[in-house]
Amino acid sequence: MTCLGALTALLAAAATAAVRPDAAREVPDLFSDDVAKSQKLSTEEYLAGCTNGNYPTIDDSAGEEQLHQPPQVTADRDGVVRHVIYYDLAYWKGPSFDTIVRVYNGQIPGPTIRVKPGQTMEISLVNCLEDPVGHDGPAAHNMYKTPNVTNLHLHGMHISGMAPGDDILAKTPPRSVYHYTYVIDENHMPGMAWYHPHHHGATALQTSQGAAGMLLVDYPDEYPHPARIKDMPEIQLMIMHLDLEILRDTAATAQDRVTNWVDHNFVITNSSTTLTDFLLINGQFLPKITMEVGKWYRWKTMLSSVQMSAAFESQSKDCEFHLLAKDGIFLQDAPREVPVVLHSPGNRADLAVRCNKVGQERMNVTNIPMQFVFDSDNQFPERGRQKTDPYIPDLVGNFTDPALQPVILLVDVVAADVAAPPPLEPLPLTPSMTPCYLVDLNNAEVDAEIAKNVPEYFQNRYNCNNVDCSKPDYADICPGNDVGIRPYPEGQNVCYMYGPYGVGGDVMKPRPFEVNAEGYVVYINDYQIGTVNEIELQQARSHPYHQHVNPYQIVDIRGNALDENGDQDFTYPGDPNNNPLEEESVRIWYQKGDWHDTLQMPTTQTSASFRIRFQTDQFAGHMIQHCHILFHEDKGMMSQYEIFGAEGTVWPKAREMNPQCLLSGQGFGSKGGKGKKGGKGNKSGKTSERKKSGSKKK
Repeated sequence: MTCLGALTALLAAAATAAVRPDAAREVPDLFSDDVAKSQKLSTEEYLAGCTNGNYPTIDDSAGEEQLHQPPQVTADRDGVVRHVIYYDLAYWKGPSFDTIVRVYNGQIPGPTIRVKPGQTMEISLVNCLEDPVGHDGPAAHNMYKTPNVTNLHLHGMHISGMAPGDDILAKTPPRSVYHYTYVIDENHMPGMAWYHPHHHGATALQTSQGAAGMLLVDYPDEYPHPARIKDMPEIQLMIMHLDLEILRDTAATAQDRVTNWVDHNFVITNSSTTLTDFLLINGQFLPKITMEVGKWYRWKTMLSSVQMSAAFESQSKDCEFHLLAKDGIFLQDAPREVPVVLHSPGNRADLAVRCNKVGQERMNVTNIPMQFVFDSDNQFPERGRQKTDPYIPDLVGNFTDPALQPVILLVDVVAADVAAPPPLEPLPLTPSMTPCYLVDLNNAEVDAEIAKNVPEYFQNRYNCNNVDCSKPDYADICPGNDVGIRPYPEGQNVCYMYGPYGVGGDVMKPRPFEVNAEGYVVYINDYQIGTVNEIELQQARSHPYHQHVNPYQIVDIRGNALDENGDQDFTYPGDPNNNPLEEESVRIWYQKGDWHDTLQMPTTQTSASFRIRFQTDQFAGHMIQHCHILFHEDKGMMSQYEIFGAEGTVWPKAREMNPQCLLSGQGFGSKGGKGKKGGKGNKSGKTSERKKSGSKKK
């Protein structure tokens, strides 16, 4: 029997009493010592570590089980983090259905990888899947495709976006291996990132099944946070949105032969609920954790979602949240007490949490306004909103409606053996704790620097729609266009950002993700390395903007523009005096000066916008940007900026603004020194030259 043919039999024969182990699969140790681990094996030797049809079982069918923590991967004795990630199949017993899923190392989520500033990571990605790859070829461009081809993205890391590092244009076909090498600079901010597949056309399908894991940049020994902050017990919470209708849609278009999420290698069980659009945490359905009353815990939360955002709060308000960092970057005013924890797809939060009353506490989903395009019957015409009551009354449901899923996590608060610790003290981000790529950009000095740019800022705006060649809006992507974009057939649903090159924001110039005839990915803008730049995120409520390589700082938050009569006219730039953050909890969470790598605005104002600034620090080459509603990205809502100039260049004025900031090569705890100004992420010291216009502009 073939491997694919055996899957249905596996579903029928799996033991119904299977228990979810701490690690669903013990990864084979292919190496005898660190020296051996540093040597690359043959492809055949790596593939021998795949399950090769002997798929593990992950039993997440029951609710209210104790939360499992993923295995932790740390550096070898020589300081290098080495790990083999197997992209393979597993049998998943879910709360309402059983099926075959694509996961990392036989578990959901994948192992947590821990690294420190100044270390190197060597990750071997082994694609254990088999041909056929699925829907492919020119006709599959900006459509769901090739579900068995994969790659790896380190979301939130300030590292090179070029091979052999975080190059998301690399491909790992079935039965092959790709070796990534990531150089983490000594001045990299300690914080929380994550990793997931980023193969265009298959990102949503692969990530939504649970192929994702946390990546933690741990404190270096010299980092000046007090021990009681560093040593808080850690709880890792990967919140995962699973929507069966999206999975069915992506699998059908991609010609996925592993499962169609309907009747092939798929069984409805209703073990804990009848719902099929829900949140999981670490792959588990409505799990619970145990905390001692009054004791501080370090929650590391992230949202691996292909569509929806989530906001949750303590039901009784007896648990308090103090925000330390967002998207892996410490706040300037940490700890910031927040009443609600907010996540758009891809976001992370580092929180100090304590509960002050013995008993069971619920983490309730709130109804913070989050707007998503195409969350309607027009996008998924066969979607029927689930109306039946869950099997665990009042605790589960569709988290887009708190009435259906009011609770996502249970906390058993138990008595403590020791006295409660004192309240948290301020943890300011002092000048000597600040990497130079994170110096404050929200001031008059940078305003003057930005004013020199032409244009002053790029206008980023996204949209999805069905191609209608009878309308002039689509002339640039229809047959006969004169801008060099491959034409799209009438009626195809395509997602895009707006051009033109270097300016953006023109609704007559849709620019889907494009690869030209020479194989070059087309750019939407370019930036010189070692400069500071600004982008206006238009219609910020509808799409979470994610940017690779360089994080960015919020410098302005604007509501809908108002005309002379005070009426909204929906033009840009917006009105800085019309605050679009209507909810107090939202105003507390999103503040000027905060840093992000993924950003979306919870607001009811359709034309609200963020202004963001960032440095093009150290790393030349391509810098990907896209909507982190991943099925939008798969359909074309992605592009890239070209960072040109000499690798290793930094913004010279960073040290003028903060003489104590840490340059490349300068670790935390350094007492002066100039650091390294070149070559840290690229040993060749090469310069990224501008591509000829035919392969760059659109």
